[in-house]
Amino acid sequence: MENKSRECYIGCTTIVGVSLRDERFHEGIGCYEEIDNESEVGFADIRKKIAEIKIMIFLSGEAERRKEQDKKRNRRQGLKKRRWKHEMETRNQREEKKKKLS
Repeated sequence: MENKSRECYIGCTTIVGVSLRDERFHEGIGCYEEIDNESEVGFADIRKKIAEIKIMIFLSGEAERRKEQDKKRNRRQGLKKRRWKHEMETRNQREEKKKKLS
């Protein structure tokens, strides 16, 4: 759904469509998704539907970002645990060597 031409957007006079991308009503046929003029759907309902779609898209994007952040956090925590475990093992080995030497 995009403008086919600038002249069409400015020059037409009857509202027949709405852009789901930028929420603007288009005055002309063919540039945006057409709406059945005989249906009971009002422009307020269309705006509400667009807002709902945008919210759903936003929330799905948030969920994806949260998943990625969780993956990164888990990876970092796993690295910290492994590093800590390695440090403790090497510390214990050093202490055992000291005990053997003394």
